[in-house]
Amino acid sequence: MIIEASIEINADIRKVWSTFTDLTCWNDWTSIVQYAFSESKRIEEGKSFSFCLRAFTIPVSMKPFVEAIEPMKRIVWKGSKFWVSARHEFLFEEYGSATKVISREKISGIFIPLISELLIKKILQNVTLKFLNELKRSAEQKIQ
Repeated sequence: MIIEASIEINADIRKVWSTFTDLTCWNDWTSIVQYAFSESKRIEEGKSFSFCLRAFTIPVSMKPFVEAIEPMKRIVWKGSKFWVSARHEFLFEEYGSATKVISREKISGIFIPLISELLIKKILQNVTLKFLNELKRSAEQKIQ
Protein backbone atom coordinates (compact mmCIF):
# COMPACT_ATOMS: atom_id res chain seq x y z
CA MET A 1 0.00 0.00 0.00
CA ILE A 2 1.31 3.46 -0.91
CA ILE A 3 0.17 6.69 0.74
CA GLU A 4 1.12 9.83 -1.17
CA ALA A 5 0.27 13.49 -0.62
CA SER A 6 1.81 16.86 -1.34
CA ILE A 7 1.42 20.47 -0.34
CA GLU A 8 2.73 23.84 -1.48
CA ILE A 9 4.09 25.97 1.33
CA ASN A 10 4.48 29.71 0.90
CA ALA A 11 7.88 29.79 2.59
CA ASP A 12 11.50 29.53 1.57
CA ILE A 13 12.82 25.96 1.38
CA ARG A 14 15.34 26.70 4.17
CA LYS A 15 12.52 27.60 6.59
CA VAL A 16 10.50 24.53 5.62
CA TRP A 17 13.55 22.27 5.94
CA SER A 18 14.52 23.76 9.30
CA THR A 19 10.97 23.39 10.66
CA PHE A 20 10.76 19.79 9.48
CA THR A 21 14.17 18.60 10.65
CA ASP A 22 14.18 20.32 14.07
CA LEU A 23 12.62 17.71 16.35
CA THR A 24 12.62 20.14 19.30
CA CYS A 25 9.77 22.12 17.73
CA TRP A 26 7.55 19.27 16.49
CA ASN A 27 5.45 19.43 19.68
CA ASP A 28 4.76 23.09 18.84
CA TRP A 29 3.44 22.59 15.31
CA THR A 30 2.01 19.09 14.87
CA SER A 31 -0.82 17.36 16.70
CA ILE A 32 -0.19 14.06 14.87
CA VAL A 33 3.25 13.48 16.37
CA GLN A 34 4.23 14.16 19.97
CA TYR A 35 7.32 13.74 22.06
CA ALA A 36 9.69 13.70 19.09
CA PHE A 37 13.22 13.12 20.33
CA SER A 38 16.73 12.30 19.21
CA GLU A 39 20.09 12.77 20.87
CA SER A 40 21.06 15.39 18.29
CA LYS A 41 17.66 17.16 18.38
CA ARG A 42 17.52 17.06 14.57
CA ILE A 43 16.76 14.37 12.04
CA GLU A 44 20.13 12.92 10.99
CA GLU A 45 21.10 10.30 8.45
CA GLY A 46 22.15 6.98 9.94
CA LYS A 47 20.43 7.71 13.26
CA SER A 48 17.11 6.78 14.80
CA PHE A 49 14.71 9.13 16.48
CA SER A 50 11.57 8.47 18.45
CA PHE A 51 8.09 9.92 18.60
CA CYS A 52 4.56 9.09 19.64
CA LEU A 53 2.10 8.86 16.74
CA ARG A 54 -1.28 10.18 17.89
CA ALA A 55 -3.21 9.53 14.71
CA PHE A 56 -5.32 6.73 16.12
CA THR A 57 -7.37 6.11 19.26
CA ILE A 58 -4.35 4.59 20.98
CA PRO A 59 -1.01 6.46 20.75
CA VAL A 60 1.76 4.39 19.14
CA SER A 61 5.44 4.86 19.98
CA MET A 62 7.69 4.76 16.92
CA LYS A 63 11.46 4.68 16.44
CA PRO A 64 12.29 5.03 12.74
CA PHE A 65 15.79 4.79 11.32
CA VAL A 66 16.84 7.62 8.99
CA GLU A 67 18.06 5.87 5.88
CA ALA A 68 18.97 8.90 3.73
CA ILE A 69 19.13 12.68 3.78
CA GLU A 70 19.89 14.99 0.91
CA PRO A 71 19.79 18.44 2.53
CA MET A 72 16.82 20.51 1.36
CA LYS A 73 15.85 17.79 -1.11
CA ARG A 74 14.96 14.48 0.51
CA ILE A 75 14.58 12.56 3.78
CA VAL A 76 13.88 8.83 3.97
CA TRP A 77 13.18 6.88 7.13
CA LYS A 78 11.96 3.37 7.76
CA GLY A 79 10.57 1.45 10.67
CA SER A 80 8.33 -1.38 11.74
CA LYS A 81 5.78 -1.97 14.45
CA PHE A 82 3.21 -4.71 15.05
CA TRP A 83 4.33 -6.73 11.98
CA VAL A 84 3.89 -3.69 9.73
CA SER A 85 6.86 -2.13 7.92
CA ALA A 86 6.96 1.34 6.46
CA ARG A 87 9.40 3.35 4.37
CA HIS A 88 8.58 7.05 4.38
CA GLU A 89 10.11 9.48 1.91
CA PHE A 90 9.73 13.27 2.00
CA LEU A 91 10.76 15.29 -1.03
CA PHE A 92 11.33 19.06 -0.90
CA GLU A 93 11.14 21.08 -4.13
CA GLU A 94 11.82 24.81 -4.38
CA TYR A 95 9.52 26.95 -6.53
CA GLY A 96 10.75 30.53 -6.31
CA SER A 97 9.82 31.65 -2.80
CA ALA A 98 7.56 28.63 -2.22
CA THR A 99 8.32 25.00 -1.39
CA LYS A 100 6.49 21.85 -2.42
CA VAL A 101 6.68 18.97 0.03
CA ILE A 102 5.78 15.48 -1.17
CA SER A 103 5.17 12.66 1.29
CA ARG A 104 5.33 9.09 -0.03
CA GLU A 105 5.01 6.14 2.30
CA LYS A 106 5.09 2.47 1.36
CA ILE A 107 3.47 0.23 3.96
CA SER A 108 3.56 -3.56 3.98
CA GLY A 109 2.90 -6.35 6.42
CA ILE A 110 1.01 -9.53 7.03
CA PHE A 111 -2.06 -7.79 8.48
CA ILE A 112 -2.53 -5.21 5.72
CA PRO A 113 -4.43 -7.62 3.39
CA LEU A 114 -6.54 -8.92 6.29
CA ILE A 115 -7.93 -5.51 7.19
CA SER A 116 -9.86 -3.33 4.80
CA GLU A 117 -7.00 -1.73 2.86
CA LEU A 118 -9.26 1.07 1.67
CA LEU A 119 -10.23 2.05 5.21
CA ILE A 120 -6.63 2.06 6.45
CA LYS A 121 -5.47 3.88 3.33
CA LYS A 122 -8.11 6.60 3.79
CA ILE A 123 -7.19 7.07 7.47
CA LEU A 124 -3.46 7.24 6.70
CA GLN A 125 -4.07 9.62 3.78
CA ASN A 126 -5.95 11.96 6.14
CA VAL A 127 -3.19 11.72 8.75
CA THR A 128 -0.55 12.57 6.14
CA LEU A 129 -2.55 15.56 4.84
CA LYS A 130 -3.05 16.87 8.37
CA PHE A 131 0.70 16.56 9.10
CA LEU A 132 1.57 18.42 5.89
CA ASN A 133 -1.00 21.16 6.57
CA GLU A 134 0.39 21.64 10.08
CA LEU A 135 3.93 21.87 8.64
CA LYS A 136 2.65 24.47 6.15
CA ARG A 137 1.01 26.56 8.87
CA SER A 138 4.14 26.50 11.02
CA ALA A 139 6.62 27.29 8.23
CA GLU A 140 4.47 30.11 6.87
CA GLN A 141 4.07 31.65 10.34
CA LYS A 142 7.86 31.69 10.78
CA ILE A 143 8.20 34.15 7.89
CA GLN A 144 6.30 36.89 9.70
